Formats: sequence, structure tokens, C-alpha cells
Amino acid sequence: MTWLKKSFYVLTMIAIATMVSGCSKKSVTTTTSNEIVIWSFEDEDYWKELFDRINKGEVPELSGYKFKYVKKVLNNSYENNSLNSILSGKGPDVWAIPSDWVMRHKDKLSKSPHLTSTSLNAMSPIVKELNIDSEAVYGQTATVDPYIIFYNPSLVDEFVNEYAANNFQPKKERHETTEDYSNREDVKKYMEEITFRSTIPNNWEDLLLWAEKYTKRDNNNISKSAIALGTTSNVTYSAEIMYNMMMQNSVSMTNDERNLATFNLPVTNASGQQVFPGKYAFELFSRFSDPSSTSYTWNENMPRDYDAFIDGKVAMVIMPNSTEKRIFNDKPTFKFKKALLPSIKNVEESQIYYGRSISFVVPKISSNPYAAWVTAQMSYSNIYGDISAVVPSDEKIGEYQASEKLSEYIPIIATKYTHSWVKGRYPDEINNIFKNSYENFRSKKQDSQGALDSAATKVTELLKKEDW
Repeated sequence: MTWLKKSFYVLTMIAIATMVSGCSKKSVTTTTSNEIVIWSFEDEDYWKELFDRINKGEVPELSGYKFKYVKKVLNNSYENNSLNSILSGKGPDVWAIPSDWVMRHKDKLSKSPHLTSTSLNAMSPIVKELNIDSEAVYGQTATVDPYIIFYNPSLVDEFVNEYAANNFQPKKERHETTEDYSNREDVKKYMEEITFRSTIPNNWEDLLLWAEKYTKRDNNNISKSAIALGTTSNVTYSAEIMYNMMMQNSVSMTNDERNLATFNLPVTNASGQQVFPGKYAFELFSRFSDPSSTSYTWNENMPRDYDAFIDGKVAMVIMPNSTEKRIFNDKPTFKFKKALLPSIKNVEESQIYYGRSISFVVPKISSNPYAAWVTAQMSYSNIYGDISAVVPSDEKIGEYQASEKLSEYIPIIATKYTHSWVKGRYPDEINNIFKNSYENFRSKKQDSQGALDSAATKVTELLKKEDW
């Protein structure tokens, strides 16, 4: 049984227990129909296990209901098509949407009659962040898609071998013990460099140095790139990466009411000084694409980050974990590994990884909202990957970290630290505001704080906007 299947089974049992103990059993009376229409993105076979359990009577709440599954494609027309179908009374009753849309459509959704903030405590932080408003739960999320580093182990090996070829390992003298040899300064220096080159940096400071050492360039022309960062035109998830940098630096993206952007505001540091950590993200991100930076390793003349990666033109990219499915489809023989995103050096609480997810929601207009919510609580989608939203125990995480298969466990480890933030009704527009503001800073039209202040003003306008 896979990790997802195990976690799904646990989620199903929790859901059933919650419904039986937390609510009085409702009779199967419907307004117009006893059919539950489900829209999601997988082949129907993927849902067979859920429907079999319902048909076996494992969920008494759903006895007597019929289920119609409709496979959809998450494309540019999906949202409008969904809303038109819902308004015409054709469903869906259970609607799979990116979790970024939950607050966008909150006024059209029914609240869960079973789930509470407390019942989601075992889940990845992103689940609460994107599905709960004023203690009411509007969406159910069973899988998460954390952003991680994908890297090309062959290019990393070349980086190590390059140093080994040009810097011979110090010889051990006949009279030396192994301990004495290991403690020699020249030996330590050599081994430290080998280790540094062979290890994907776990903090931004070391990543900047890694990029500096790895990159080959002639003035502004890059012939060997370490990581695709620093531009918005050919870094697919540039806004999300900058959000990650901000959140790692203890930036609150909005106020508690989610109607005021606060990522540009100062905070008081341990020394009692006011600092502006938000601009750190713009400045850090830009160092990878600034020709005057020692860490210059990427520019807008390079290919799209994904294409450059699978073609062996860049050693690392930052993307959602589910990108692996695309790689397997596009280039099945391509070998890659995974690593956690860098955090701030020696700051444990900066271990935060941005993520995304799919939520199952129930439109208010559904003829069977109670039964639809029972179904939603047992639903899960793998369009954004199959990493369970249930956080593994610290003991399990320790086992994963010590495993020889660490690369495979990276996204599971990340679930404990996967976060996002609510962008209200206009998530895509807010992403574009960040990109445009960053480019204003990068092109020297504004300084970093000025660009961030402008972004905050525009984002606040959208957060406060009540009409469409």
C-alpha cells in the first residue's frame, strides 16, 4: 500500500468517525435528485476504490445515493465552464479546484458540517491556510504539492570531478595515521570542497556560493548555469519562489483579516531595530540574474527553466513536486533527483516551503450539500501529485532523512513545512503584480523597497475589492 493510499485510508476512517460522532445521522431526503456529481481531473478508475467502499455500505450516510464522476481538464476554461454548469443546475456537487480558488469563490460555497480547524491539525499547514476562514472549513484537501529543487546528478558529478581533476587529493605520508591525515589542513580543505560541490545547498548563502563556483560565463554570456533564478520571463514559478523567500524571512503576507497587504512593512529584529525583510526576497532573487553579482548564473536569454533543465543546460530548477510527472512523460530516460528548498542559514524557523494543492468544495446551490460534503471528505486528486497532506510523524521523518532513498522522500518530508497564503479573489492577478514589481526593481525603475511598496498598494486594492 502506497503512502498516499495509507493516508487516504486514514483520512476516510477519520471522515467517517467525524460524521458519525460529530453530527446526527441525516435521512436521505433530497430536493430534486439523489445523484452526486463529482468533477475532478483523474481517470474514473482512480475513484473506483472510493465508490466500492460506498457501495459496500461502509458509509451509511451515503446509502441510497448514486454517483456520477466527470473527468475534467484543469485549463483556462475550467473555471468558467464549472460556474456555468453549477448555475444551470447540472453540478458538480463535489467540485475539485486549486486551493487558491477557495477564498475566491467562498461566497458560492457551503461550509463543511463536519470539519473544524481542530480536525485538520494532523494536516500540512497549507490545508488550514487555504481552506479555513473565520473557523469555517470551505474545502477538503487530501494531497499537497510542495515546491522543491530538482537537480541533475550528472551535472553535479561533473562539478565534483572538475575540481578533483584540477586539484589532486593530498597524499598520505607513510608515517601518518588515518586520523592525522584527516586532520591535515590541506586534506580538510580538499575534502570540504568536494563535499560542498557534491551537496545541494540547504541555505541561500551557500547556494549563492555554489552558483558562483559552478557557473561558466564570458562577461554576460552564460555557458554553464547552476540554477534558474532571478528572472520572471523564463522562470515559471518566479512569484511563488519569491513568496517562499519572504515567508522564510518571517514576513506576514497580509493582516489577519486578509484585506491588507503587509509584506512591505518593517518588523523589529532581535536587536530592537526596524528592518524590512520583505525586500530581501527581491534582492536575493535578483542576485542570480544580475551580471554584476558574483552569483550571476541566469538571464532572460536562456531557455525556459523546465526546457533548460531536461536538456541538461542548467543544474537545478525550483518547481512543484508534481513536475516529475511531466518529466517522465516528456523525457522518460532523464535522470534527476530532489532536494528541499534552501532556507536561511542557521535560522531553524525559516524551514518553510511554498506549496499548492487541490481542494474539494461543495457549491451552495447543490441539491445534496450534506451528502456532497460526506463525499468531499473522502475525495482526493493526484493532478498536483500524490503526496498525502497528512504530516508524517517526527520519527518517520527521521527515518526518511536517514534513508538511502532520501531523494524520493523529499516531498513527504516537506509536507510538515508546506505553506501558502490567501490571495482573495484574484490570485493570478496578484502573482502578476509581484512579477511586474520585481521587474521594476530589476530594471532599476524603483529600488527594492519602493517596488515592494507599490506591489503592496496594488495587492491591497485587490484584497479589498468586493465586486468582480
